[in-house]
Amino acid sequence: LNEELTLKSGQIYSRDFIPLFTDSKYRGYLWKYTDITRNKTIGDTFDAQRRFFEQILNNLPAEVVVCDHEHRYLFVNPKAVSNPEHRKWIIGKGNEEFCAYTNRPKTLADNRNNAFNEVKRLKVQQEWEETLTLPDGLTKYYLWRMYPVLSDKGGLEIVIGYGVDITERKKIEDHLKIAKQEADLKSRQKDFERQKQEAAKVLEQAYAKKMEEAEKKFEKEAAKFAKKLQAAERNLTNKIKLVQVNNSSVKAQ
Repeated sequence: LNEELTLKSGQIYSRDFIPLFTDSKYRGYLWKYTDITRNKTIGDTFDAQRRFFEQILNNLPAEVVVCDHEHRYLFVNPKAVSNPEHRKWIIGKGNEEFCAYTNRPKTLADNRNNAFNEVKRLKVQQEWEETLTLPDGLTKYYLWRMYPVLSDKGGLEIVIGYGVDITERKKIEDHLKIAKQEADLKSRQKDFERQKQEAAKVLEQAYAKKMEEAEKKFEKEAAKFAKKLQAAERNLTNKIKLVQVNNSSVKAQ
């Protein structure tokens, strides 16, 4: 029967009916009572604690999964698999089955397998990013972590994995990246304009210097030419005067 009886004192007993036979003849029966108060209390406490922690895990804003040492799923929260029937079906299944059942790409399953194998081999947390394209064409980004839970002897007991939606963060990072690229472009444009202005200034100064040197050279040459011209004029004047003197002497004779 394995009936449970609870007394007013709070004690709990399990009652079993045991028939008695001798030489295949029914001789009577016994009622067996076993005090299961302690076990029942411990079991109820364990169930309450389990429900408490499951409630926390089920309401976290992240995908949470718990796997055994062979990567079979022991727990999956609603954020990871929203359909209750699917969530129930997935328990005890492997990673490939999980990804296939939830229509996730094989590359995602491979990445998770690689991360799990590294956790199992190194017994340290692994972290990576996942990209998932939804049926409506939208792309979601997740930051995933897997970390081991070890026994007292250091053996791998379970692996806990959780993924956080970082799509908005990725959008912000992309916007910041574009803004940085635009800022760098504007900065380079400003540098180019500054360098162009500096080059123009250098060319202007070089041209002005050349012009100044040319002007000085021209003035020097012009001064020389003026002196030669003046000398030629004086020479011509002297010759004219000499001719006039000679003509005057001839007329006098």
